[in-house]
Amino acid sequence: MARSPEVHLTVVRFIGHDDHAHQRWQFMIDEDLMRRLRSEMSGGTNINYIEKKVRDGSDTSSTIKSMVGDLDLIMVGRSSHGTDSEALSGLSEWTDLPELGPIGDLLASEDTTCPVSVLVVQQQIRKESPKIAWKFW
Repeated sequence: MARSPEVHLTVVRFIGHDDHAHQRWQFMIDEDLMRRLRSEMSGGTNINYIEKKVRDGSDTSSTIKSMVGDLDLIMVGRSSHGTDSEALSGLSEWTDLPELGPIGDLLASEDTTCPVSVLVVQQQIRKESPKIAWKFW
């Protein structure tokens, strides 16, 4: 999508004010990925990267709701590790569709007044397949 000049892509990253978040391994992996993404996006006039500092899930929710009217498609990452992020705190308590994750559920709720397409993605965690021994007689 980012390489098509007809498409305007906005990447929004929500960061909680959690002082200890910078010590977590997942945060370091995310930070490296976002650094590479920003580097690849530099020079693109149709790509915008925004980092939003949020206090909690309520702050994240209001920020997302304020952006929905300007977007046609929202692609949301869903974590299989749970929602221990400060930016998502409290959102899981009100979830009607847990399979969408807290942000996907927020966007799919009846409270969202602007129509928007939502794509929820989750990285597949591969389980080691059992070794099958084949015997040929």
